[in-house]
Amino acid sequence: MKQFLFIAVLALALAQVSQPVAAQRQEIREKLLNNEKLTKKEKAEIVQQLINERIEAKLFEIDVNRITTFNQQFHGLDAGYGLGVNGDELTVCLPASVGSVSGAYGNNEQLKFTARITSYKVTSNKKKTVHTVEIEAEDSAGKYSLTIIAYKTSRCDVMMKAQGQRSSSFEGVIRLL
Repeated sequence: MKQFLFIAVLALALAQVSQPVAAQRQEIREKLLNNEKLTKKEKAEIVQQLINERIEAKLFEIDVNRITTFNQQFHGLDAGYGLGVNGDELTVCLPASVGSVSGAYGNNEQLKFTARITSYKVTSNKKKTVHTVEIEAEDSAGKYSLTIIAYKTSRCDVMMKAQGQRSSSFEGVIRLL
């Protein structure tokens, strides 16, 4: 049942993509629609294709699940933290960092905002398996700078700097659907 849901969700996601697909990708799509089993390589290719297309289209969300504190300690986060890019809009809900300990532990301080993207730059390696996305955004409260390193597995690293504050580092996964 889980595999069927995975295949159905991927089929819907592929159907929404507006860019033309190569013959090999079309073959994989047909396998999805016909509920045929996919190899690990085919699944990995679909995930990589979705990541590439979402980043290029400026339409993705990241579920953040870990924070790195200023003293280089990793802490897991509860669900509900993340960020999203939708065209020229950046939406952020992350734990606020206070000193060397995240505000998510004990006092529930959050950094929540929606800002207008003023700069969006993507660089990728030759095989497009790693993308570096540099985002500059601003709202009435200030300016924000983010660097997102997205890997072909959908894992990503996020470094964020808010005007007048220390930078924060997070880990998460790109939500494909």
